[in-house]
Amino acid sequence: MSKRLLGAVLMAALCAACADGGGGSAGGGSGSTGGGSAASGGGASSSGGGTSSAGGGASSTGGGSGVDTSTVSASVSTSGGTVTHATGAAVTVPASALASAVTVSITGSAAPGTSELGARAVGQAFVLAPEGQTFLKPISLKVPYDPAQLGGAAASQLRLRIAPMGSTAFSELETTVDEQAHTLSASTTHFSVVAPAVGSANPILITTASLPDGVVGTDYGFTLAVSGGTKPYAFSSPKLPQGLFVDATTGRIYGAPAAGQYAFTIVVADASSPVQRAEKAFSVTIVGGGSGGGGGSSGGGAGGGSSGGGSAGGGSAGGGSA
Repeated sequence: MSKRLLGAVLMAALCAACADGGGGSAGGGSGSTGGGSAASGGGASSSGGGTSSAGGGASSTGGGSGVDTSTVSASVSTSGGTVTHATGAAVTVPASALASAVTVSITGSAAPGTSELGARAVGQAFVLAPEGQTFLKPISLKVPYDPAQLGGAAASQLRLRIAPMGSTAFSELETTVDEQAHTLSASTTHFSVVAPAVGSANPILITTASLPDGVVGTDYGFTLAVSGGTKPYAFSSPKLPQGLFVDATTGRIYGAPAAGQYAFTIVVADASSPVQRAEKAFSVTIVGGGSGGGGGSSGGGAGGGSSGGGSAGGGSAGGGSA
C-alpha cells in the first residue's frame, strides 16, 4: 500500500512539473510572439522611412521625373552679375547691360512637348524673369542638357530654343555646345522661356557675326546674311531701338537712330512647314556726329562710315558677311 501511495505521489509531482514547463514554453511562445510584434513595429518604422524618402523624391522631381522646379532669385546691379540655378542653368548679365538694378530669377519647368517646342527637348526648360525684360547689351544664357535624351542625335545638333512666356513661337538661338559639361550656351537681349532641343537637319541661321556702329545724322543700313531653311525668309524684331527698322523681306536694318548704345534681337522665319525660326542678339553703338572741326575730323570717319555704312552699307554688309 505504501508503495502505491509513493508511486502516486511521484506521478502527481511529475505531471505538475510537466504542466509548469508547458506553461513556461507557452510563455516563451508568447515572448516570441511579442518579439514578432516588435519586429512588425520595426517594419512600420522602416515603412515610415520609405514614405519620407518618397516625399524627398517628390520634392526633388517637382513637375515631373528629373525636373527641378525650384526658383533662384538675385538682384543684379548695373555692374552686372551671374545668377545660377541649382541645376547649373545660369544667366550672366554684363556690366552696363541694365539701366538700374533688377531682380533676376530662374525657375525650372518641364519642357514643352515636341509640337509646342517645334523640336524634341533634351532636358528641362527654364523660365527667366522678369518676363519681357530687355537689356542694353546681349546677356549670356547657359542651360544643361541630358545626354541620356539625345536618342541618337549628335551633341553638335543641339540648340537652345526661346519663346515669350505663354507662346509656342520658339526660335533657335546660335548655340555653343559643351559636351564635357553637358551645357548649351547662347546670347539674347530679352527674358523668356528657354529649353534645350535637337535642332533640325537643315537649320535656318543668321550668319552675320555683328553689326557695324553708326553716326548720328548718317543713315544707317546693313543687310543680314541668312543660310539654311526654306526660302523666302521673313524678318522681324521683338523690340528695335527708336529710329531703327528691319525690312521684313530683305532683312535690311535701316534708319536714323539717336545717339546711344542699343541691344536687340532679330528673328528670321522660313517657309517650311512647320516653320523654322532663328534669332540672334546684336548690339550697336550710335555716336554723335560732333560739330565744328571735331565734326569735320570725325566726318572723315563718318564719311567712310557713310559711304561704307550707307549704301555702301552694301559694301559694309559685304565686309560684315566676309
